[in-house]
Amino acid sequence: MEIPQQNGNLYAGVEKALSRIRIFSPAEVEMVISVSESKTVKKHGIILSEHQVCNFVTIVITGSLRLFHVADEKEHTLNFFSEYDFAADHESFTSQKPSDNIIEALEDSLIVTISIYKLHELISKNQAFFAIGRVMENWTMATSLARLETPQQRFEKLMELHPEWILRFPQKYLAS
Repeated sequence: MEIPQQNGNLYAGVEKALSRIRIFSPAEVEMVISVSESKTVKKHGIILSEHQVCNFVTIVITGSLRLFHVADEKEHTLNFFSEYDFAADHESFTSQKPSDNIIEALEDSLIVTISIYKLHELISKNQAFFAIGRVMENWTMATSLARLETPQQRFEKLMELHPEWILRFPQKYLAS
């Protein structure tokens, strides 16, 4: 598969994202790229729709994504994903049941997507790819924030974990 070179070097982006989990060899990075699809998503483009099964993992190369759900006609932000983050709906991905959530691009974004089937193929060829599963721990950060009792506690924890978000993401999303 030919990887477009838009918005920088895609290989370097995938390598950097993978290196946040563990060090992968150049051959292993190439294996990931060979089973991935890259695309540009425009601002407010939907990557995962409500009721769609999340059967993929996305790596954000440039831009940012937001995971949210709608309840009582209000949007509730669960998580943000920016450069070199892995993104998916954890519950839908692990259960392979329809999602209650939506993933949208907050900015024009370049993403790389690996289907769950291709991820299983990678794991069957090389056990090192089990490490990609560890990123799921980060997908549930919003759940741990939601367990904090007061909005002040949630905000303080958010600023401790991701102080850069206050400058990057709209306050209406951070507040939700």
